[in-house]
Amino acid sequence: MQVRRMFDETEKDALLPLPASEFQMFETGIRKVDVTGCVAIKQNFYSVPYLYICKEVLVHFNKDWVKVLDAQTIRYLLCIRPLRERQAQRPAEL
Repeated sequence: MQVRRMFDETEKDALLPLPASEFQMFETGIRKVDVTGCVAIKQNFYSVPYLYICKEVLVHFNKDWVKVLDAQTIRYLLCIRPLRERQAQRPAEL
């Protein structure tokens, strides 16, 4: 009972609410940029800046998005959302 009281008095108010959305799981890997400036992920090719030709990049991907990061600085080079989301956002941007 004392543990419960201590929790209620000191720790309970410090807890943050749970996030509204679920944490998205994703796969990671290291890919080498080919001579055309593309990385292959699940039989698809994604273009990255030409400065990364023949260098390794870090990739994060799932069924909904692809993110390509500089393996040294962990800076985003490319972030692609699902096509259906981009189409839904396009009319609002115009």
